[in-house]
Amino acid sequence: MSRPTGWLLLLVIFSFSLATNHAQAGGPPQGADPLYSGFLDPPRDYSPMPFWFWNGKMEGPKIQEEIRNMVDQHVYGACLHASDSL
Repeated sequence: MSRPTGWLLLLVIFSFSLATNHAQAGGPPQGADPLYSGFLDPPRDYSPMPFWFWNGKMEGPKIQEEIRNMVDQHVYGACLHASDSL
């Protein structure tokens, strides 16, 4: 692993650890900076938005199941990429 990648990984682990600890403690401390609070619990407008690849035919029940799975993971949007080449 290169040095910049290693530092980035450590930063991500540290950030996740802080967010997890504050979430378990009942949220950010009283009077916390709104920007800090926003990172711990971002609005839906800022949720991850992954590419959602459809390779082949998709049926309604499967689409609904996948959307429910995304929402369960706090993902409220996706960029659809359909392909019928497979």
